[in-house]
Amino acid sequence: WNRYFANRSLAEKTVKSITTGQVEDTVHDLISEYHLKEKELKAVLGILRGCMKFALKENLIAVNPMNTVEINKAGCMPTDSKHDRSRVYLMPEQQTMFQEIARELQEQPDNTDAIAIQLEFKLGLRIGELCALKFSDIDMDSMTIHIQRMESIDENGHVIVVDHLKKKSRESNRFLPIGEYELKLFEQVRKINEANGYKEDDFIFVDEKGRTHIRAIDNRIRKLCRRGGIPEKSCHDIRRTVAFVMHKNGVSVEQIRFYMGHNDVNTTWGYIYDIDTEEETNNIIKNALSELNYAIAL
Repeated sequence: WNRYFANRSLAEKTVKSITTGQVEDTVHDLISEYHLKEKELKAVLGILRGCMKFALKENLIAVNPMNTVEINKAGCMPTDSKHDRSRVYLMPEQQTMFQEIARELQEQPDNTDAIAIQLEFKLGLRIGELCALKFSDIDMDSMTIHIQRMESIDENGHVIVVDHLKKKSRESNRFLPIGEYELKLFEQVRKINEANGYKEDDFIFVDEKGRTHIRAIDNRIRKLCRRGGIPEKSCHDIRRTVAFVMHKNGVSVEQIRFYMGHNDVNTTWGYIYDIDTEEETNNIIKNALSELNYAIAL
């Protein structure tokens, strides 16, 4: 709302005076001004539909103008291709992010958001899963972490934590391997929490206000991107990066599917991006075919 509508003339109108034509004109202006992709357009329309649905429920309007809205999507930017480098953190960008994380921890040693981002580059969780982790999820003996819940929104728009186990899905309720690196980071968070008296139902990422929410982590990620001078990317792009790194290092797509918690392997394939340069690709191909050199020489 703040980005797309707050300063528009549409926001100054009483809700009952808004017409279908005004909505269409505003949205078409947004498509042109922000070069929206279809997915972004869907989110923009979702905001308006939510507002009008609420207005109808509260008897502020008799007819929902969104019911007859027609949007020409021809002006939308094409969707990123599977090989688009903007969907993952390239190696130099990863290095920049870790430098900015270290800087953030020096400037704000009591804020654990930066450590959460550092862990995300190792775990590749959904951001809602990351924010819902508890210390009791960590098994020191088996060196695993139990992913069993995530942050969500209820029907009234309130932030809640839901239990994955209700879905009774092997992919949702999963145990992921962790190493000494991750354990040290979790222990670092525990010490920060204890020193500051932060505790809320055993959640790992908390502050003086309680459990850390998705928005706080996502905003921190975007802040670090801007400060490091790299393209602004999201937590989900970190998740894609983890999947890409796993695939590049020989982990099968089926194993990645389970690790990511995907029910459908086609979803996982959508995370496997080809971000190698042309030179890197050529070297990979030449190395892969080098075993044929002897046969050819014969």
